[in-house]
Amino acid sequence: MPTWLKRANRALPEDVTGDQASHSGHFCCHGLWLRTAPGRLAIDFARSYAGEQIATVVASQILCGPIEAAFANGELAHSDESDDDFTTGGAHPGCAVVPAALAVGEQFGISGTHFLRAVALGYDVALRAMRTVGSG
Repeated sequence: MPTWLKRANRALPEDVTGDQASHSGHFCCHGLWLRTAPGRLAIDFARSYAGEQIATVVASQILCGPIEAAFANGELAHSDESDDDFTTGGAHPGCAVVPAALAVGEQFGISGTHFLRAVALGYDVALRAMRTVGSG
């Protein structure tokens, strides 16, 4: 197991916690997505593939399976190009990481602290993968 992953149980630094909470809150409160054509398609997808009703599609009353919710929420985040901008890392993984963390968090009933840790770890893994394969 890589050393960085072994350290995953230590407390997150305050600046990281604040950044993750800020981005996650922006993601969860953004209702403009529903006004876009891709946003409406994401909602239609979630309704048609409802699955087990345990995960929320943001800005809606839809409960569906965690895979469907993560997919629909990721599409909603991309639908109006409100992606995060992590310029020093060369990517914007939040549109994939936050929806996945939300869906799994609802499925397993994790705490807010564990949610923020999942988002931080998701960013870390996504950016390490991007650096490995390149940005092009």
